[in-house]
Amino acid sequence: MPSCFLFYFFIGVAYSQVTSRMPALKELAHVDEAGLGLALSSLGAGSLLGFATIPFLLKHISSRTMLRSATVANVALLFGIPLVFNLESLCVTFAFLGLAFAYFEVAMNTQIINLELKSGGQYMLRMHAGFNVGALTGSLSGSAFAFYSIGVGANLLAVGLFFCIPLILGSLFLLEDVTPEGMDKKKGMGKIPLAVIFCGIFALCAYTIEGAVAEWGSLVMIQEKNASESLAALVYGSFSFVTALTRFGADKLRSMIGDFRLILFGALTAFLGMSIVIFTSSPYLTLFAYGLCGVGLAPVVPVILSKVGHRNDIHPAAATTVVSLFGYSGVLVVPPSLGLLANQYGLINAMFLPLGLIFVVVMSSFVIRKMKG
Repeated sequence: MPSCFLFYFFIGVAYSQVTSRMPALKELAHVDEAGLGLALSSLGAGSLLGFATIPFLLKHISSRTMLRSATVANVALLFGIPLVFNLESLCVTFAFLGLAFAYFEVAMNTQIINLELKSGGQYMLRMHAGFNVGALTGSLSGSAFAFYSIGVGANLLAVGLFFCIPLILGSLFLLEDVTPEGMDKKKGMGKIPLAVIFCGIFALCAYTIEGAVAEWGSLVMIQEKNASESLAALVYGSFSFVTALTRFGADKLRSMIGDFRLILFGALTAFLGMSIVIFTSSPYLTLFAYGLCGVGLAPVVPVILSKVGHRNDIHPAAATTVVSLFGYSGVLVVPPSLGLLANQYGLINAMFLPLGLIFVVVMSSFVIRKMKG
């Protein structure tokens, strides 16, 4: 179990290190905002390509081998990112980074499902908390590197070297794939059950709400709530912090009240939070409301991944691939579309879209109650 947490912590640190040093990377590659947007699109495209090719890879390698390979690729890319020198090199590097992230995520989720199947316990939520803790750690350390004017090359090199030995040791304790009881051992995607597709759409809603908070939360604070820039900068950090705290304790709560009640009460809490964001004029109450969204949404995606991973009609890695593919597709499409809605109807009115998606999560929880897995 500690090795699973370590890998999730690592990828959280790596991802937030890259995002926190984005201004330095923009300057290093000599690109403008449009160029940076294209590079970020390349990151998303690389991720989608990764998810699309995973079913083929599952026929030949285990999640343990995939995770080890993806970890090596992510560390190597941390070392290589500072070598970018123009738009093309930045886009290509980010595309490979997205590819490595996709392989890493699916393999890591499969490892956690292996742990749950082997032990009979529930660990998905607290393992995902490792990513949140890593993201916070990476964001704070990246800010410190930038504050002391340490170059992005030295920054990412230090992070990569710091994790090398722990990751090598942790890879020794990764699990072989465990087949759910009653499932055919044949790997690959095969026929995708309708319930798994539904869970993918469910995850799409949850992922895109988080994306809306990350990409638009600080802007809502400044433009609609008259918050200071320093207060607005706390939005995603506070969201991630309460998400991590909630996930650490939610596995035990899940075993007590079940998946249906956990997701339902969480979604209702998030609905209350987003409603406050829309209707209050206080920046401090808005910040608190974003925290409520973090608490409410924290269990949704990990529970969905755990649930589809325990099915006996599809391989766990294939099931988590479908969920991740839907989720990331939504992140690429929905949060950017809020900009179009904001231009047409105003930014605060555009927030009715994530509120509507939360309502979909509330309604979907009733389907989860009847779903096997």
